[in-house]
Amino acid sequence: MVPIAAPRGLPPDVCLEIQEESDSWDLDGYAHSYLLVSELVAYNWDQPAARFANDFPENVIPKLKALAGDDLTSVRIVFWFDN
Repeated sequence: MVPIAAPRGLPPDVCLEIQEESDSWDLDGYAHSYLLVSELVAYNWDQPAARFANDFPENVIPKLKALAGDDLTSVRIVFWFDN
């Protein structure tokens, strides 16, 4: 599976709530990153391994697009993984 992007860390302008949540994970959280809705929309979800995304492309991305309106770079998801 081709990744959408390499891990970028938390966004430089991340809100305090997300920063504190990330910090609370300490070493159990890793590979912090974020993706813009524009990147999610442009990604090829038809790759065989993308089947593990479950209903994300069909159900979540349209909701993110609706939040973003005309500017798909105005909304992002911020995430990390559990160790």
